[in-house]
Amino acid sequence: MSKIDNQSINEVLTDSLTKYRNKLGQEVAFRKIIVAQKNKAQLKYLKTLQSQDSVVKRLQKKLSKRTSTLVGVDIVTKYDTVLKTIVQLDSNNYPVYSFSVKDEWVNMFVKCTKDSSEVDLSMVNKVDIEVKHERLKWYKKKEMNIEVTQLNPYTGTDNVQGFTFQNKKKYNGLKLLGMLLIGGLFIR
Repeated sequence: MSKIDNQSINEVLTDSLTKYRNKLGQEVAFRKIIVAQKNKAQLKYLKTLQSQDSVVKRLQKKLSKRTSTLVGVDIVTKYDTVLKTIVQLDSNNYPVYSFSVKDEWVNMFVKCTKDSSEVDLSMVNKVDIEVKHERLKWYKKKEMNIEVTQLNPYTGTDNVQGFTFQNKKKYNGLKLLGMLLIGGLFIR
C-alpha cells in the first residue's frame, strides 16, 4: 500500500455514505475507512483534525497510540404505526386509553388517563459491522471499507466513520536472506 498522507485522509472524510437494501430487505450502509500509518505525526493530525462530523469528533476523543481500529455508527430508529386503541373507564368514570404491540423488534405499551400517560418501550437493535479490504471497481486498487448491516427493519444508519492504523511493513524475509548471504561470506 502506498504511503498514507493527510490529503487521502481528507478525501475519505468527504466521501459520502452509500445505502442500499440487500436481498433480505435489510439496510446496508457503506463508507471508506480512514487508513493511517501508526506514527505520532498521523495520530496528532487525526486528533487535531477539524471536522463537522459528529462521529469523527466522538472518535477523536478515543484515539490513542494503542488504537488499532475504531468504528463509530449513528443509528436512528423510527417506528411508525397505527394501532387499535382500547378504551376503558376508570373508577371515576373517566376514559383510559391503552394500546400495546409486541414483536421480535418492538415491545411497547402505552396507557393514557385523564391526567397522566404511561409509556413502556423497548426496542431490539441488531447490527453487523464488517471492515473489508476490497476492490470497488476492477481497475481500482483495494481499499478499506466499513459495511454496516441493520437487521432491525425499523432502524437505519445515519452516519458511520472509522479509523484504522497500519504498521510499517517490515521485510523480515529480505533481512533474513541478507544476513544469511553476509554470514555465508564470513564463514568462507
